[in-house]
Amino acid sequence: MRGEKKKQKIRDTRERHEGALTQFGSLTLPHEIIVTDDKSTDNTAEIARKYADIVLVPESKHVSISANRNDGVRHSHGDMLVFIDADSRIKEPEAFFARALKHFDENPRLVALTGSLHVSPELETFGDKIVYAGFNLTHRVKNKLAAHGRSTRKIPDDA
Repeated sequence: MRGEKKKQKIRDTRERHEGALTQFGSLTLPHEIIVTDDKSTDNTAEIARKYADIVLVPESKHVSISANRNDGVRHSHGDMLVFIDADSRIKEPEAFFARALKHFDENPRLVALTGSLHVSPELETFGDKIVYAGFNLTHRVKNKLAAHGRSTRKIPDDA
Protein backbone atom coordinates (compact mmCIF):
# COMPACT_ATOMS: atom_id res chain seq x y z
CA MET A 1 0.00 0.00 0.00
CA ARG A 2 2.82 2.41 0.88
CA GLY A 3 4.46 1.94 -2.52
CA GLU A 4 1.15 2.68 -4.25
CA LYS A 5 0.79 5.98 -2.35
CA LYS A 6 4.30 6.99 -3.45
CA LYS A 7 3.48 6.17 -7.08
CA GLN A 8 0.28 8.23 -6.84
CA LYS A 9 2.23 11.17 -5.37
CA ILE A 10 4.72 10.99 -8.26
CA ARG A 11 1.84 10.92 -10.80
CA ASP A 12 0.14 13.86 -9.07
CA THR A 13 3.38 15.86 -9.07
CA ARG A 14 4.02 15.14 -12.75
CA GLU A 15 0.46 16.13 -13.70
CA ARG A 16 0.64 19.33 -11.62
CA HIS A 17 3.98 20.38 -13.15
CA GLU A 18 3.02 19.44 -16.68
CA GLY A 19 -0.28 21.31 -16.32
CA ALA A 20 1.51 24.48 -15.23
CA LEU A 21 3.93 24.25 -18.16
CA THR A 22 1.64 23.09 -20.98
CA GLN A 23 -1.01 25.75 -20.35
CA PHE A 24 1.11 28.11 -22.47
CA GLY A 25 1.49 25.70 -25.40
CA SER A 26 -1.06 27.49 -27.58
CA LEU A 27 -0.06 31.01 -26.56
CA THR A 28 0.59 33.03 -29.72
CA LEU A 29 2.34 35.93 -27.99
CA PRO A 30 6.13 35.69 -27.95
CA HIS A 31 7.16 34.18 -24.63
CA GLU A 32 9.73 32.06 -22.88
CA ILE A 33 9.27 29.63 -20.03
CA ILE A 34 11.91 29.62 -17.31
CA VAL A 35 11.67 27.12 -14.48
CA THR A 36 13.65 27.52 -11.29
CA ASP A 37 13.88 24.36 -9.21
CA ASP A 38 15.34 24.69 -5.74
CA LYS A 39 16.80 21.20 -5.40
CA SER A 40 13.39 19.56 -5.09
CA THR A 41 13.16 15.80 -4.89
CA ASP A 42 10.01 15.45 -7.02
CA ASN A 43 11.63 15.41 -10.49
CA THR A 44 10.66 19.03 -11.21
CA ALA A 45 13.75 19.73 -13.31
CA GLU A 46 13.37 16.52 -15.32
CA ILE A 47 9.72 17.30 -16.08
CA ALA A 48 10.45 20.96 -16.84
CA ARG A 49 13.17 20.16 -19.39
CA LYS A 50 10.48 18.74 -21.69
CA TYR A 51 8.56 22.04 -21.82
CA ALA A 52 10.67 24.98 -20.63
CA ASP A 53 13.13 27.10 -22.57
CA ILE A 54 15.44 27.35 -19.55
CA VAL A 55 15.61 25.20 -16.41
CA LEU A 56 17.70 26.54 -13.54
CA VAL A 57 18.82 24.33 -10.67
CA PRO A 58 21.16 26.06 -8.20
CA GLU A 59 24.24 24.31 -6.85
CA SER A 60 22.94 24.82 -3.33
CA LYS A 61 19.45 25.42 -1.98
CA HIS A 62 18.33 29.06 -1.95
CA VAL A 63 16.99 30.68 1.18
CA SER A 64 13.74 31.87 -0.40
CA ILE A 65 11.40 31.62 -3.36
CA SER A 66 12.40 35.22 -4.18
CA ALA A 67 16.02 34.15 -4.71
CA ASN A 68 14.83 31.49 -7.17
CA ARG A 69 12.63 33.95 -9.01
CA ASN A 70 15.44 36.51 -9.15
CA ASP A 71 17.62 33.82 -10.74
CA GLY A 72 14.95 33.36 -13.40
CA VAL A 73 14.74 37.12 -13.97
CA ARG A 74 18.50 37.30 -14.59
CA HIS A 75 18.13 34.68 -17.35
CA SER A 76 15.02 36.18 -18.95
CA HIS A 77 14.93 38.16 -22.18
CA GLY A 78 11.43 39.65 -22.06
CA ASP A 79 10.10 42.97 -20.85
CA MET A 80 7.29 41.48 -18.77
CA LEU A 81 7.46 38.71 -16.22
CA VAL A 82 4.81 36.35 -14.89
CA PHE A 83 5.50 34.25 -11.82
CA ILE A 84 3.49 31.10 -11.20
CA ASP A 85 3.90 27.98 -9.12
CA ALA A 86 3.51 24.37 -10.20
CA ASP A 87 -0.08 24.32 -9.01
CA SER A 88 -1.00 27.63 -10.69
CA ARG A 89 -3.17 27.93 -13.75
CA ILE A 90 -4.13 30.97 -15.78
CA LYS A 91 -7.64 30.70 -17.12
CA GLU A 92 -7.55 31.42 -20.87
CA PRO A 93 -3.87 32.49 -21.07
CA GLU A 94 -4.22 34.24 -24.46
CA ALA A 95 -7.07 36.45 -23.20
CA PHE A 96 -5.36 37.02 -19.84
CA PHE A 97 -2.15 38.27 -21.43
CA ALA A 98 -4.00 40.38 -24.01
CA ARG A 99 -5.86 42.11 -21.14
CA ALA A 100 -2.65 42.54 -19.15
CA LEU A 101 -0.79 44.03 -22.10
CA LYS A 102 -3.71 46.38 -22.75
CA HIS A 103 -3.48 47.64 -19.14
CA PHE A 104 0.23 48.31 -19.56
CA ASP A 105 -0.32 50.05 -22.91
CA GLU A 106 -3.05 52.27 -21.44
CA ASN A 107 -1.02 53.21 -18.36
CA PRO A 108 2.73 53.57 -18.96
CA ARG A 109 3.27 54.17 -15.22
CA LEU A 110 1.87 50.74 -14.36
CA VAL A 111 4.56 48.41 -13.06
CA ALA A 112 2.66 45.31 -11.87
CA LEU A 113 -0.65 43.45 -12.06
CA THR A 114 -2.26 40.60 -10.20
CA GLY A 115 -5.20 38.40 -11.00
CA SER A 116 -7.89 36.66 -8.99
CA LEU A 117 -6.96 33.44 -7.25
CA HIS A 118 -9.04 30.28 -7.51
CA VAL A 119 -8.66 26.60 -6.73
CA SER A 120 -8.80 24.18 -9.67
CA PRO A 121 -12.44 23.24 -10.27
CA GLU A 122 -11.76 19.52 -9.86
CA LEU A 123 -10.24 20.14 -6.41
CA GLU A 124 -12.34 23.06 -5.22
CA THR A 125 -14.59 22.65 -2.21
CA PHE A 126 -17.42 24.90 -1.09
CA GLY A 127 -15.10 26.19 1.65
CA ASP A 128 -12.49 27.11 -1.00
CA LYS A 129 -15.09 29.11 -2.90
CA ILE A 130 -15.94 31.10 0.22
CA VAL A 131 -12.31 31.67 1.26
CA TYR A 132 -11.08 32.71 -2.19
CA ALA A 133 -14.14 34.86 -2.90
CA GLY A 134 -13.38 36.75 0.32
CA PHE A 135 -9.66 36.95 -0.47
CA ASN A 136 -10.25 38.23 -4.02
CA LEU A 137 -12.90 40.73 -2.87
CA THR A 138 -10.60 42.07 -0.15
CA HIS A 139 -7.78 42.65 -2.62
CA ARG A 140 -10.09 44.17 -5.22
CA VAL A 141 -11.42 46.65 -2.64
CA LYS A 142 -7.92 47.43 -1.39
CA ASN A 143 -6.64 48.02 -4.93
CA LYS A 144 -9.63 49.78 -6.49
CA LEU A 145 -11.05 51.82 -3.64
CA ALA A 146 -8.24 52.28 -1.14
CA ALA A 147 -5.45 52.53 -3.75
CA HIS A 148 -3.51 49.98 -1.70
CA GLY A 149 -0.57 48.69 -3.67
CA ARG A 150 -0.14 51.84 -5.69
CA SER A 151 3.21 53.53 -5.57
CA THR A 152 3.33 56.65 -3.47
CA ARG A 153 6.65 57.62 -5.02
CA LYS A 154 6.44 60.32 -7.68
CA ILE A 155 7.56 58.91 -11.00
CA PRO A 156 8.79 61.55 -13.47
CA ASP A 157 6.51 61.96 -16.50
CA ASP A 158 9.42 61.36 -18.85
CA ALA A 159 10.24 58.00 -17.23
